Amino acid sequence: MARISVIVPVYKVEQYLDQCVESILAQTFTDFELILVDDGSPDNCPAMCDAWAEKDSRIRVIHKENGGLSDARNAGLDWMDANSDSLYITFVDSDDCVHPQYLELLLTLLEENGADIAWCHYDFFTKEGDWFDEPAKPGELEHLTGQGILDTFTQHCRKVNLRSQCMKLYKREIFEGLRMRVGYTDEDSMALPFVLERAERIVRTPLKMYHWRVTPGSISRAAFDQRNFHKIELSRLWAEYFAKRGSKQADCFKREFLMRVLKYYYKVQDEKPELMPALKPYLQRYKKVFWRYYMAKGMCIRERIAYGLFLICPHKARKFIEQVYGPTDI
Repeated sequence: MARISVIVPVYKVEQYLDQCVESILAQTFTDFELILVDDGSPDNCPAMCDAWAEKDSRIRVIHKENGGLSDARNAGLDWMDANSDSLYITFVDSDDCVHPQYLELLLTLLEENGADIAWCHYDFFTKEGDWFDEPAKPGELEHLTGQGILDTFTQHCRKVNLRSQCMKLYKREIFEGLRMRVGYTDEDSMALPFVLERAERIVRTPLKMYHWRVTPGSISRAAFDQRNFHKIELSRLWAEYFAKRGSKQADCFKREFLMRVLKYYYKVQDEKPELMPALKPYLQRYKKVFWRYYMAKGMCIRERIAYGLFLICPHKARKFIEQVYGPTDI
């Protein structure tokens, strides 16, 4: 029985895949299974996955039609439910790498602290050699709860990349009956509140055990396109989630929702007019939500005027909106 399942979605990363897999196989903790999920990759990745499976018996390969990052992670979780009795789960993106003691350290933190989630910090790199794997040394630990993080969510997001599902080790029970929402660029954030709700104890180390590769094709750093409109839905989801919990953070995400609508409208108008036909359905779909948030108690008078003018005549509202928020915000 493997104690840890490492799920790696694979899509169009043939130049990075070997380095990712090598970093996982080089772990000082060896009792794990590596689940490579070929998400219908059109390059040489499917054959590379199969070749790795022939070299190491700990590797399992799933070939599936392309469905996106979340769909691939879900396929890995589904495979675990049917075929594995591992106790813990971690996600690694196929163009990233991990420190040799990544699994060992997070497992130790999880078990010694009776935690449900253990997570580490990360660094960015662009090519091999941009980081140096020093032996892990004890650092000052932060003890948290999922409820506590949700209560101070925006503060924690500024401190560490909380929204990513990577760089964390989870107890398997966290994902029982829970799957990532498919078809969005911010899939991790869509699932995050429901993950944190199940975590009574969380421990975090400041050690940088996860190496996050910066590539031109990285989803989170890709050029502005239609996928960015998903963030409108993300802001709405968070606003509704915190509103149901009676949290004041709902006001923060209501503002974020409203500002994303304004920001994307003017950005598309100025820079990407060809995207306006794709944006308008979002604006129409969330018109009632916009009005509801616009009337929320937390909005100041100047904000109400800005949003009200936008709803009536977005072209004429722009000058006033810039006076309220500044031109760089839109």
